[in-house]
Amino acid sequence: MIATARSEASLEEARRAGAEAGRDNAWAVREADLVILTVKPRSVAGVLREVSAGLEGKALVSLAAAVPSSFIASLAPKAKVMRGMTNVNVEVGHGFTTSWRPRPSGRGDLLLPSTMERCPCPP
Repeated sequence: MIATARSEASLEEARRAGAEAGRDNAWAVREADLVILTVKPRSVAGVLREVSAGLEGKALVSLAAAVPSSFIASLAPKAKVMRGMTNVNVEVGHGFTTSWRPRPSGRGDLLLPSTMERCPCPP
């Protein structure tokens, strides 16, 4: 697993979790088979421009809130774009993620199966 981050604290946290961690996004994407984009929506365009050359043929899962897959695909046209919409409901102690990807025809989206798991958060 490879992780990138801007802050040293986040890099250290990733290393403690067992990831190889650094600040070079382009290198991380070149080395990856699966790329998970977890940046703030305002950072999506800049990060994708930085790494787009390394995304050809790779699965790209965006967890950036409110950023349409069509926008992501326009910046990473050779990637296999998918989007995950995360939601953790602490009150009931369960979380789920709904994932979807664009239809090849461009007409709507396909909803992928979601999972329900116990959240380690206290109720």
